[in-house]
Amino acid sequence: MSIKIRQATLWALMIAGGLNALADDEASLTQAESLLRSDDGIAALRLLQPLEAAHAGEDRFDYLLGTALLLAGQPEQASLALERAIAVNPNHAAAHMELGRAYFMMGSDDLASQEFDTALRLAPPAPARSIIARYQAQIAERRRQARIHASAHADLALGYDSNINNAASLTQIAIPALNNLSVSLNPANVATHDGYRSGGFGGTIDVPINDALHWSTTGNLQHRDNLRKPGFDLASQDASTGLAYTQGAQTFQANLIGGRVYLSGPLNRRFDGLSGEWHGKFWDDTQLVSVTQYVRYRFPSPELRSESFNQFAESAGVIHTFAGQRGVWATNLLLAWEHDTDQRVDGKKHAYGLDSMVSWSFDEHDVGYLHGTWLGNRYGNTNAIFLQQRRDDYLNLVIGGVHTFTPNLSLRPEATWTQNHSNLPVYGYHEAVFALNLRYNF
Repeated sequence: MSIKIRQATLWALMIAGGLNALADDEASLTQAESLLRSDDGIAALRLLQPLEAAHAGEDRFDYLLGTALLLAGQPEQASLALERAIAVNPNHAAAHMELGRAYFMMGSDDLASQEFDTALRLAPPAPARSIIARYQAQIAERRRQARIHASAHADLALGYDSNINNAASLTQIAIPALNNLSVSLNPANVATHDGYRSGGFGGTIDVPINDALHWSTTGNLQHRDNLRKPGFDLASQDASTGLAYTQGAQTFQANLIGGRVYLSGPLNRRFDGLSGEWHGKFWDDTQLVSVTQYVRYRFPSPELRSESFNQFAESAGVIHTFAGQRGVWATNLLLAWEHDTDQRVDGKKHAYGLDSMVSWSFDEHDVGYLHGTWLGNRYGNTNAIFLQQRRDDYLNLVIGGVHTFTPNLSLRPEATWTQNHSNLPVYGYHEAVFALNLRYNF
């Protein structure tokens, strides 16, 4: 046999093999179409997946593969195949409809609606129009239900506070600027204890703007009455409003914040500012968090006006769930800078610290938690009375739990220990608070 004859024979065998392979693939595609008409996506997927390397990028194949994946409950993978089909054939009405179904299953209602509208413009048959109409009705209902979400809660609490005025326990202090002359403190500036009762109300309104953007507003009112010392009763109001944007695993939020605190009636201080947050969930059980704030604090009374300041604060940390999400652990690094706006005695301040929390769900009704915060506060001016630059080390520890009686009613016992150690004795104090809080969620 000559070389030319052998080459011709080889080419003939290769062509015959290719034709046989094409015939086999066509038979598989035809069988997959039949299975899809019977809604048997899993069986169709078994036929189609081995052919993907050879036929991906062909609109007919990608449409069949995407539909099979959709019926098999894999909308994310289905959307990729269907998008390939549409890229090749933009007028493929059935692919637009199936891609709309995939987006609907993924919760992306805006994208689903766009695909359904495109499919309708391409004049699909009556059964397809009926299917699209059902999905559009479900999207409209889902949007109606999700348009505005409002929640509220009311709190009642009884407690004991060992230091209701956050004051030093000393009654006399030596003044270095007066050759260490001993001076008696005003009784209002000496630690005093009392029981208290408190009540509060808070709520949140969340308004979806589209699949990615939400507008949220939160407000809280609190009032605490001491049983024997009404001169230290506290009331507060605070609110925040802003936008949250979610893109994939990341959420960005920007808020306007503000509030007021009243001491035994008159306004003690007010604050207002901006807050920005970022959350990134790059692993199933772990997310990274960053919060940045700029807040102005103002004390309106002439006696306290010099305490006013502007604060820039930053925190960055991690939130980790474990043990099948029964446990949550969070840790944040804290940094803050304060610019004194009215010649504060101790001047500007910078702070650094650590905040950590761990909680554990014992069962569906009971959760326990531990929370600790440490801050090192360093001031810029030499105090004219104590002849030193003020340095405080602040420690706050909280242990508590939540018992849920019903989805609406819960009880929270909590104990808090706070200590502020300062090189200027007038600022040093410690405090223990024991509280029992009853909350009702509306």
